[in-house]
Amino acid sequence: MSDLLHRYAKPEVIGKVVATENRPATASEFYFWTRSDNVAIEVGSIVVAASREGITFGVLDEPQRYTDLTSFMDDYIAHDFGDVDSDAPTLLPEILIFKAKVLRTLVQDPKTLTWSERMRPAAPGNVYFPTQAGIEFAMYADKIEEDRRIPAGLFRNSDGSTTPINIDEEFLLGMEGAHLNITGVSGLATKTSYVEFLLASLFTHSKKSIAVVCFNVKGPDLLFLDQPNLPSDAARQEAYRRRGVKMMSEEQVDLYRALGMAPRPFEQVRVFAPYKSDGHTLNTTRTHPQVRGAVRPFQWGLKDVIGDIRSLVSRDDMDEKADAFLAQVREWVDAGQVLSFEELEGRLSQIIQELDANEQSTYQSHHVATIRKMRNRLTNIPGRCPGLIAPGRVGEEADIPLHQLQDRDIFVIDVSGLGTTAQDLVFHKVIGRLARMKERDELQVEHVIVFVDELNKFAPRLGETLLKRTLIEISARGRYIGFVLFGAQQFRSKVDDEVVGNTATSLYGRMDAEEIIAPPYRMFSDTVKEKLSALEKGELLLRHPHFKQPIFVRFPVPPVLRGKDGLALWPPQQAGGPQRVYDELKALDPSAALDIEDVRRTVDGLDEEVVFRVLQKVRQRHDPRRAGFVWSTFKAILRTETGRG
Repeated sequence: MSDLLHRYAKPEVIGKVVATENRPATASEFYFWTRSDNVAIEVGSIVVAASREGITFGVLDEPQRYTDLTSFMDDYIAHDFGDVDSDAPTLLPEILIFKAKVLRTLVQDPKTLTWSERMRPAAPGNVYFPTQAGIEFAMYADKIEEDRRIPAGLFRNSDGSTTPINIDEEFLLGMEGAHLNITGVSGLATKTSYVEFLLASLFTHSKKSIAVVCFNVKGPDLLFLDQPNLPSDAARQEAYRRRGVKMMSEEQVDLYRALGMAPRPFEQVRVFAPYKSDGHTLNTTRTHPQVRGAVRPFQWGLKDVIGDIRSLVSRDDMDEKADAFLAQVREWVDAGQVLSFEELEGRLSQIIQELDANEQSTYQSHHVATIRKMRNRLTNIPGRCPGLIAPGRVGEEADIPLHQLQDRDIFVIDVSGLGTTAQDLVFHKVIGRLARMKERDELQVEHVIVFVDELNKFAPRLGETLLKRTLIEISARGRYIGFVLFGAQQFRSKVDDEVVGNTATSLYGRMDAEEIIAPPYRMFSDTVKEKLSALEKGELLLRHPHFKQPIFVRFPVPPVLRGKDGLALWPPQQAGGPQRVYDELKALDPSAALDIEDVRRTVDGLDEEVVFRVLQKVRQRHDPRRAGFVWSTFKAILRTETGRG
């Protein structure tokens, strides 16, 4: 007993286990008292209780202060019948009582002296703060194989000690379980920051091949994942300070060291953005020439979205007749007879003209009224998603190259400038395509993580959408194929029950009062709910299948630049003419040997649309792993387009 206690508990006794007739100890909780002046113990701390039977670890909840008074009237009388200026004649004995929710219990067999885990109430005995080994044991670190441990944060106990908390990769990426969900109020719960930290932890500690696809839903949040929060060179640090960028402190760097990590940004980041309504300006705020090289455009045409038409038109318009005619249009597209919305509009207009000329009302059993209605609905789609869906033909190279995903790649898809309909389409198409590719084993990685913010918007508890059904399917089956959903939202109570129910690991940041009384939080005590409503940035409540009880963890600031800091350093710019060509090619490949005068002579007098089209093709063909070819590629495409170059 003494050896085990020495290993798992610190020497100082901080309290005594107590069980009363009204509050007995059970296999799931016990109580202990400590001195009333003991301010070192607080809610969320971990303690270890030792007795003649064994040792029990618990996390603290619901503190209460007790005196020997039986009623409020006793205290009133003791103060000279209500004299607030008087003192009681004697000091009242006071104690603090804490409830501890059991994390793990070890019991020693008195005959064989062997230890085993049992479901037994804690017996009266001493209470201690645990050692780091004790905290790790309480959190079942010994049940997680060494190569499956992923640091998920740091636990800071009331005695000032700090312990890394590991979660099991098999319950984060599959097969045992999968998916992660984080909830909390916007701006204070640090949801995106935690996902950035956890991805860095995964990339550092996991031995599996992992790629990530992130949807940047609002502002510039995820646009600078390849830029450091703390640059290594002094000149860049000074540039950060001039722009008011707050860099991580030495204390934060120490937290990374404690977690076995280096605070480095992600190296393999590519940003994809659609065009604006003008058809050639990228719909993203990462447009400064110095950082534009990682940004690629993407665009879809009729062939790309023909299978998603039902999500792009009103439900009221899609009756049986419209469905039947849509099947006809799909046959034309599949056969290569119609390859753009412009061609579709031309064909439908021709059919209508011929019907009118011949005084006929049907075309292959489709009534002319249905054809007119569908012509209006279908040809309006590019206008409803301007820049994202092109009216003309679009080549396969214009799509997001998901098939190129490799180990440690991060694809950021910026949809922050799109409307709701366009955002839904991007989510549905990308996630659906990834799922199909993963099922067919067409990707070069074992696991794909998709990060979706504002999950309550895309998988709402009420209502049905194509995207919601896709997310439900991923949450149910994703762990078997290595397809993992990292979701974040402000209101967990408004997310579909199946999506959150299939999530193995959950985190809770700061909450507002209206949300925390909802049913998804009924497992938390009132004390924990109170603490959740006042959490500081960088602190979260973590639930994981290996943990009997959730615990509060801290995490360091992400190793990457915040979106607003990135814009402060590199404000959006849209250059024109030769300078634009020079800037974009240099951004694509900083090692390229370019001369601005050579560029000027090459493009001088060319129409801006031609230059834009050539740059677009260079961006689509460029492979960041091959350097030195952007200028020759530009000139080759220019020769093909114009005969010049």
